[in-house]
Amino acid sequence: MQASFRPSNPLICGCIDPSGFQPSSLTVIEGTSKLVPDAIFKLCARTACREQDVILVDGANSFNPYAISRAVKFMGFDPGSTLSRIHVARAFTEYQMDAIINDLHEAVTRWDSRLVAVLYLSNLFSTQDGKSYLALFSKT
Repeated sequence: MQASFRPSNPLICGCIDPSGFQPSSLTVIEGTSKLVPDAIFKLCARTACREQDVILVDGANSFNPYAISRAVKFMGFDPGSTLSRIHVARAFTEYQMDAIINDLHEAVTRWDSRLVAVLYLSNLFSTQDGKSYLALFSKT
């Protein structure tokens, strides 16, 4: 897997075009601003509007189908058929998040997903074992 870390300013993430994302690449969009999940919701909406399945892993019970529905309507698509292409998995503990992350390959294969988004990965990890995931994104 090729990893590309692109600095992003959430203030300029209003128009996200998934065609700029490369297959098998990793893009990290992070921050504490409310604009970060909004940008990810817009990316999910745009991807689903292109009739491509999306997997969204939610670590903070923050998935907002209404925000995605508004974005889909704004783009001129039917929210019902578009939302059906977004598969959401919610984790309420670090053990659930670990299980979901370990099963992502199967889910991507099942739905032939073009986008996997993980929201609030770091919120659930407080133990030393869980912090190993966070080390993937630390600056060294």
